[in-house]
Amino acid sequence: MATNFNSIGPPENGGYPLKKRFRSLLVPQTSLNLVGLSVTPTKLTLVFDRTPVLTGAALLVVNWTITGGTPITITAVNVVGNTIELTLTGTFDTNNYTAVIPAGLVADSGVPGFPFPYAGPESVVFAAGAFAPPPSPPSITNVIPTPGTPISVYTPLQFDVTDADTFAALLVYVAFADGTKELAYDGVSFSAGYQMSLVSPITDGSRFVVSRMGGWPSGPSLSVVAVDALGAFV
Repeated sequence: MATNFNSIGPPENGGYPLKKRFRSLLVPQTSLNLVGLSVTPTKLTLVFDRTPVLTGAALLVVNWTITGGTPITITAVNVVGNTIELTLTGTFDTNNYTAVIPAGLVADSGVPGFPFPYAGPESVVFAAGAFAPPPSPPSITNVIPTPGTPISVYTPLQFDVTDADTFAALLVYVAFADGTKELAYDGVSFSAGYQMSLVSPITDGSRFVVSRMGGWPSGPSLSVVAVDALGAFV
């Protein structure tokens, strides 16, 4: 009896092609590759090169983590075609974040019963600074006397400048009715005509008491240029 080496199985049944059988057994076990990522304030979407399917508890919320910056909580995980959507709660800050993809995802290899495993875990770093709340600008408060109040030639002008972040620039100008404008404080020290003025530290900022040598030639108008370390300004 001749043996057909191109088939396997009882000859009376005709066998089935060895080539086809071996192909299904020797499918390369490649990884499930991440090919795209997008993020919004409420959703992180991961796009893969094959369609992931749920295996066991692989897609449970507890299997995923997002770290870095202000804590972000994952409240739901959803599979849509070749994408996995993570529903997020929290407020992104300007830091980079890292999403850790857990092991356990599989992708269809095209051969029934032989899926491609996704070994995991894999880390994906993404920037979310665009979704951070804008920094609060510096505040000017405690203005004494109240603007519009009549003052004498020698009345000092007081105000506080505060910001939760450090200042990158802080300038104080004084303008007069005739259009003259003088720089009273350059961020480091008072100008020559304002040496009688004082600046003292307070919580998150400084308190200014501005006086002009020789007095005010006309009604003064104060203006402050304050820029904090995050670029917020007033």
